[in-house]
Amino acid sequence: MKYKESLTWEAMEAEFLKSEWYLAEYNSYRDVHNPHREFFDKIVTAPDLFNTVHNRIRTALLWQWNRRGFFLSYLPPDTKWRVSELEDGDFEKILIVKEGTWLPVFGDSVTLSDTAKAVLLDKVPSQNEHIEKIRRFKDRIGAADFNGSIIAITSSIKGPHTIIEGNHRAVALQLRVEESGDKSHLPRYIIVGESPNMQNCPWSNS
Repeated sequence: MKYKESLTWEAMEAEFLKSEWYLAEYNSYRDVHNPHREFFDKIVTAPDLFNTVHNRIRTALLWQWNRRGFFLSYLPPDTKWRVSELEDGDFEKILIVKEGTWLPVFGDSVTLSDTAKAVLLDKVPSQNEHIEKIRRFKDRIGAADFNGSIIAITSSIKGPHTIIEGNHRAVALQLRVEESGDKSHLPRYIIVGESPNMQNCPWSNS
């Protein structure tokens, strides 16, 4: 993995929110009857990072869902954000999030490769919201609304890296690899937050 360019916290938040904009929690903002629907859609899907008012609105939209505010608040304050280029074999080694609803389902299957294989071989409960969402995402690989950013955290560029945004999409992408052997659909870049204190973050699976 190679770092390509630095990102601000505001840029990371914008990518995080854009990836989650499809969620039901934001239905009221996207509703055709909302007179401000076009405004909200524009500042999320085509963010102007130089507009401080828009940055504050995006922060509010991302943090308003209590789980996300709670989630992001545990990241070390010295975290540096970068766009990172994946090299061959990097993607499958990335770790899924260490989070309460994932652990009972996947147990020790923490890499994307191990997690996808567990889904493929039916080693995990099939009637589970995570499995169902992964399979739905797999069917949408290549669709215009599928291409949200994958965001990971690490203590070092050498890894390991843990995904904090895009776990279902990442497992779906790797599941396609396990099924077909084809890697052409894998992302070339992800966003990585690095801090020497990241091992203290409860979401890190390293």
